[in-house]
Amino acid sequence: MLIALLAACTAVQDTHSEQHAAASIQTLVVDIENGNFDYSARPGDFDIALESSGWGRDLEKATAREEGNSWAIDNNGRTLRVVAESATGGRVDADVYGPSDIFTKLHLDSGDVNLRGLAGYQVVLADDIYGDDLIGGGEFLGDTVNLDIEPNPGDTLLIDARDVTLDLPPGRYDLSVWAEPESIIEIEDFGFHRTALGEGSFSGISGDGAVRIDIFATGNVTIRETW
Repeated sequence: MLIALLAACTAVQDTHSEQHAAASIQTLVVDIENGNFDYSARPGDFDIALESSGWGRDLEKATAREEGNSWAIDNNGRTLRVVAESATGGRVDADVYGPSDIFTKLHLDSGDVNLRGLAGYQVVLADDIYGDDLIGGGEFLGDTVNLDIEPNPGDTLLIDARDVTLDLPPGRYDLSVWAEPESIIEIEDFGFHRTALGEGSFSGISGDGAVRIDIFATGNVTIRETW
């Protein structure tokens, strides 16, 4: 257990880790009340690290808040589930290393999600969502969504956020953006052969539109082509 004295505040942290065989796991479900979640893809089994923290004006208060956090990791052979609840003044952060080919359902009441190297369909609800080197489709609902993703033909992307930054490779897209009249929408040319541009909206189709992308935003939208 780590105890840190901050300016007029005491922080207490405790850690917990587990390893689970990846052979039969198809789905990762995460439900965190207050904390961040990071997933990095790598060959091998699942390595899960949890950090439980509590803050208070003194050691007794911080310890009580840390001990008021709770978590559980459940593995039924097909679904791996991580659940964490937090006391007032507490939080639980989770870091997971595991295989790239996994379906995730991530729900964070308060916290950010970082995903690296995942392939498949991801469903994410969090404050800020960051994805790097992703393959596949998904549903991403947050305040800020920033993704570098390569959808496959037949995949769909649904993004609902304030601000959206999306990096895509050249492809065949059926793209629709709905934002506010004052929003700034910047979209690079993906070879759209049919477009419609309105106040706070855009739609365009490139190729046969094999990948459907729907974006709802209340702020700004930037879509860039990667090579």
